[in-house]
Formats: sequence, C-alpha cells, structure tokens
Amino acid sequence: MKQKKYIIFLVLCLAVVALMCGCSKKNTTYQSMEDFKHAKIGVLTGSSFHLLSKEQFPDAEIVYYMDMTDLLLNLEQGKIDGILMDQAWYTSITWEVDGISAIEGNFADMSYGIAFSSDKKSRTLKKQLDAFLQEQNENGEMNKLQAKWFSGTEPEEMPDFSGLKGENGTLRLAVGTQSRPFSYMNGTKIKGYELEFLYQFAEKYGYKLDMEAIAFDAILPSLMTGRYDLAASGITITKERSESVLFSDITYSDSIVMAVTADNAEGEKTGFFEDIARSFNKTFIREDRWKLMAKGLLVTTIISIGAAIGGSLIGFFLFLLNRSPKRILHTVIQVIGKVYIRIVAGTPVIVILMILFYVIFANMNIDGIPVAIFGFSLTFGAFVYQQLTLCTSSIDRGQTEAAYALGYSRSKAFFRIVLPQAMGLFMPSYCGEMVSLVKATAVVGYIAVNDLTKMSDIIRSNTYEAFFPLIATAIIYFLLIWIFSGLLLLVKRHFEPKRRKKETILKGVEVQ
Repeated sequence: MKQKKYIIFLVLCLAVVALMCGCSKKNTTYQSMEDFKHAKIGVLTGSSFHLLSKEQFPDAEIVYYMDMTDLLLNLEQGKIDGILMDQAWYTSITWEVDGISAIEGNFADMSYGIAFSSDKKSRTLKKQLDAFLQEQNENGEMNKLQAKWFSGTEPEEMPDFSGLKGENGTLRLAVGTQSRPFSYMNGTKIKGYELEFLYQFAEKYGYKLDMEAIAFDAILPSLMTGRYDLAASGITITKERSESVLFSDITYSDSIVMAVTADNAEGEKTGFFEDIARSFNKTFIREDRWKLMAKGLLVTTIISIGAAIGGSLIGFFLFLLNRSPKRILHTVIQVIGKVYIRIVAGTPVIVILMILFYVIFANMNIDGIPVAIFGFSLTFGAFVYQQLTLCTSSIDRGQTEAAYALGYSRSKAFFRIVLPQAMGLFMPSYCGEMVSLVKATAVVGYIAVNDLTKMSDIIRSNTYEAFFPLIATAIIYFLLIWIFSGLLLLVKRHFEPKRRKKETILKGVEVQ
C-alpha cells in the first residue's frame, strides 16, 4: 500500500514538472521589433546593447548574462524571447547552430573600433593605426577582410603571430575570446577579423603583439589602469566609453537584429545517440578541443597546489611570530593578524583577485597565474593562521608545564608535545579547506587565467553545447578533489596518536 502511495506521489511530481516545463515556453510569434515591447530580452553584461535595450524597449524585462553562450542556450530553452545583437555575431552563430532566425530593426548601425589606454604611447599607436586603416580602406583590403570574416562560412586561414619580429617593441593586447567573429578562441588558437588586421598593422610598423585573453567586462577597466596598450573584442564606440578610453577610427559598422528561435527551422533530423555523438565530437575531438581541457586542468592544479603551499607558509609564519616571547612583537603580530583575518574574511575572493590584478599589479607585467596563487595564498593563509591559533590554544597548559618539568625548552615543548597534538585537531579542517580552495579557483577566469572552468566556457562559446563541457568539468573537478583528499588523508594519518611509531613516542627522564 505504501509503495503505491509513493508511486502516485512520484507520478504527480513528474506531471507537475512536465507542466511547468511546458508552460515555460511561450507560443508568441515574433515578427517585428514592435512585438518585443513587453518581452524578455537577453543582453550581454558590459555590452552596449543594455543601454540600447532600455532605450528601445523600456517596458520589456532585460535579463543580463555573463557570456554569449549562456544567452543562446537560454534562448533555445525558452527562458528569454530574444537576444539583441549585431548582424556579424548572428552570422557567426549560424556557423555552428541551426534553428534561429533574425528580425531586423530600424536602429542606427553600431560602430566598432580598437580601444586604447590614454597614455602617451597609446596615443601614438592610435595615430599609427588610424593611418593604417585609412590606407587599407583606400586600397580595398579592408573590404576583402570583411568579406572573409562576415560571410556564412567560418574562415580557416589566420596569420601566425609568432612570426612578428617586434623590432620597434611589444604591444600588450587584451583580447576577448567570445566575441565572434571579431576575436575568439578556435581550438587552441585565438583568431578573428580584428586580430588579422592588427597582425597586418603590427607587421608593417614593426611591433610584436603580446596577446592576453580576458573577460569582456574586464577589458575597459584594465585599459584604464594601463595594464594593456590596446584591446580588440568587437567593442562598440559609445560616447560614455570614449570618456574613459581612446578609440581608433571605425573598423566596422553593422546593423542590429533580434535573434529568436525559428519555429520551422529546417535541418537534418537525427536520433538521440547521433546527437550525443555529434555533441561529443564538437566538444572534444574537433580542432583538438580536449587539449583546452587538459591545459585548463594543469593551470587549476598549479594554482591549487601553489596556493595551498603559499597559504600554509604564510599562516604558519604568522603563527610562529605570534608566539614570540618578545611582548612588543607578540602584540604587533596579534593586531596585524586580527586585521588581516577581518579583511580577508569580509572580502569575496574574486574581489581580492581583481584588486590585485587590475589595481595593485596593474602596471607590472605579471601573468594572471602568479597573481591568482598569491591571492588564494592570502585567503588560505588567513585560515591556517586562525585554525592553528585555535587548535594550539585548546591543548591543556599542563602539557607544556610537564614538558618544562622534564627539561624541555620552550621551543622543543611546542614542537614535540603541543604541535603534534594540535595537528590532530587541525588536519580535518585543513583537508576541508583544501577542497574548498580547489573549487574556489573556478573564478580565476576574471583575471585573464584560462583555468579549467574558463576553458570549458571557451569550448561552449565555440560549440554552443552545454552538456559535455559542463559535465566534463564537473567530473574533472571531482577527480582532482578526490586525489587531493586521498593525499591529505595520508598526511592526516601521520598525526593520529594510534599510528605513531614507537621511536617517536616521548619517554620520561632516563635513570642511569
């Protein structure tokens, strides 16, 4: 009888879920921009489309997403009604995806340009690039380049940037990896319309391009701090942006469309297993995209291990200083430790990383990986310092007094008696925090680090597939944490009293 009740309850739950899923998609047919006055419109965070959406559709619900892949996936799932975008991006989507169409509007065309920081060097670069663009427009080369990149077929040829000699110096170039077809990552290489004519520009003027892939919404702030000389990512020229950074002459002008799902999209009908095989091939096999996952795993591992070691050293060093017999040093370290813990505990780790990368180390040519290791070392070090203090203070003072009675010095009493007992209390929480550290590294993509999560996003931005990139990322994180947990378990067992070797057990005073 109870089993029947459970079955009926399960059937009702499934019916409710099916009903909710069925109601989530609207049957509204959109034929013109006028139909979107009260619709739900998806917009890329940090793009100029959010202002345009508010101006043209004041009564619509604007939903913001961090990357273009999530925009398209939510459109396909019916969570938004349309995506405001330029014609160029819509064309690039059709390289990989069927089942969407575009509704044209009467908006003014959007103009794109290369962004520069406002220092003296960048002003000179802007003049050189403007002269180059004018020359390329006059001889028709820009038209040929646009015909190549804004057609219905993805170009395969791309210049090799390693061939640039750089006799006149190196330019620090910030590049967005999800702004097709302007700049994006294809396989293990970054390519795009803007990058090709920047290659031609650098070749003519004797520059070498030091490209760094960063998040789109971090490009302009990083330019303003002077970390990069120029940026290419399909950046639209607006009055507000021109107040903060310099722009080259217009590199491309494009119309605006609203992307919607096509009700009667024509395409080859395939079975479930064929779709799975095609998705797997696009995610891992095509263009050797599995190498991106492998590279991202290596970066995540390096950051995790580096931060664990660095944080352990920072926390243990502060803890030892806090035990100083000198009263003044002890008091100073206690104050520093409390302030340090309060700041780290009260600030999200992503904010700490962005302050380090875009503010403190902005004018230094430091890669994002060392900055990430340093940032996570600070947060992990705060934990180690606090936990060691708590665990050692929980050891009965009689243990230390007994050691003194046996003739041990202050240092030996701590390292031979107090610390081994405290480590038995410390290691379980240390293992848990290490697991949290590995998972927390997933945010380093905000500071131009291509870790495992970021590589997964890059693959999704090329394939517009969500299942395999996300599932593979979850499995890899699980295996990585499982391996780290196993190694830490071996260390933890070393401090268990029952597993101590006979020769390490302290003995009393020997009688002659």
